[in-house]
Amino acid sequence: MASGSRWTRPELLVACGPYCRLPFGRLHARNPEIIRSANAIGRTPSALAMKLSNIASLDPAITSTGRIGLMGASVNDRSMWHEMQNDWEQFSVEAHQAMTDVGDVAESNDNTEIKEPTNRPGEEQVVHTNVRIGQRFFREAVLSAYNHRCCITGLAKPRLLIASHIVPWRIDRVNLTNPQNGLLLAALHDKAFDAGLITVREDMTLQVSRKYPARSDIFFAASIESYDGCPISRPEKFGPDPDFLATTDGTSFNRNQRMLLVDSRRCRHAIATTRSVRSSCCRPTPASPLPNHRPVGVQHRQTVPQIPQRLLDPLPVADYQYG
Repeated sequence: MASGSRWTRPELLVACGPYCRLPFGRLHARNPEIIRSANAIGRTPSALAMKLSNIASLDPAITSTGRIGLMGASVNDRSMWHEMQNDWEQFSVEAHQAMTDVGDVAESNDNTEIKEPTNRPGEEQVVHTNVRIGQRFFREAVLSAYNHRCCITGLAKPRLLIASHIVPWRIDRVNLTNPQNGLLLAALHDKAFDAGLITVREDMTLQVSRKYPARSDIFFAASIESYDGCPISRPEKFGPDPDFLATTDGTSFNRNQRMLLVDSRRCRHAIATTRSVRSSCCRPTPASPLPNHRPVGVQHRQTVPQIPQRLLDPLPVADYQYG
């Protein structure tokens, strides 16, 4: 294929594979993966590397750091970028198919188990397959965005790293494959994030929950609590969407869970208030030890408990038991 010809849609899909899979610093013509992908679509490694730089110029996470890439992004490049941003799951499936069609299947030594949702009743096998493709894409994109290092500790052992969803997939399946809904965390901190022990504020600093004080737990204090208030490492690309971070709001709960929590607290408060009113309706006061006494401001309820006869007999005020 002539190097000066227009890039076709399948070629752009293949080109986006290395962009999502490789750290920004490895998007150069000498990278063996770039060479393999370029050969698969009949382009030179330099042409593919230039195309990747054009794509990088469209990524706000990259341009916000002063790196502008190349400024030659075409209309088709921009169209592909917006298509990718609007439907990550569909894009990941189409990109995988395009790479498979030209034989550009990346070999991965990463055998880490991927957390994925279980099939919903009635889901077909093709849907499950697409989810697996999307989750593999998600992990590779998040790994490359954080340069294969935990954004909290800097741990660089892929088998100990989890591409964690900011908004859990059980809550938001639309952004299941969106790397902007991801954080690269060590396995311990991934569990802590899911459990609500830690979260990331919108200013990209870590917050540790005060609900579980370390007390004498030296390991917890050193491995988790010591990072409270520390900034996380910012990704080279695919920066976390502020809207996703806002849903945590100090905990790992999403908005729906927080509303349930608020509703449960209101329910408990209403029950406690009702019990207090019932108790005050049938409890005599020292100032007026009369059986028919009604405290000021308290209305009789339709179902006031019956007062035992023994409590109706007059007794000295000092003999009353209050509680």
